[in-house]
Amino acid sequence: MPQLQPRMTALIKGAGYRSDEPIVVGIQQRGAPPILRAQGLISSGEPLTATTLIYAASLSKQMTAACAALLAQHGELVARHGTLTR
Repeated sequence: MPQLQPRMTALIKGAGYRSDEPIVVGIQQRGAPPILRAQGLISSGEPLTATTLIYAASLSKQMTAACAALLAQHGELVARHGTLTR
């Protein structure tokens, strides 16, 4: 799964995030440990990490939907019975 890191970075960039904007993305496949990608700075100016505690309100649903839509658009989101498309 290490090959997923560059793909995660590309998805973040494709979603319009600059490298200094805070975001954490995670992927988990078939019970394997999750792969996390964090970037950006928190309000104190420190780097955001995958273990930084942050208040995200209910934004995670929108981000999950946006990332799933990008994966489906690129034909990279696989359902149990085939590839998801538009």
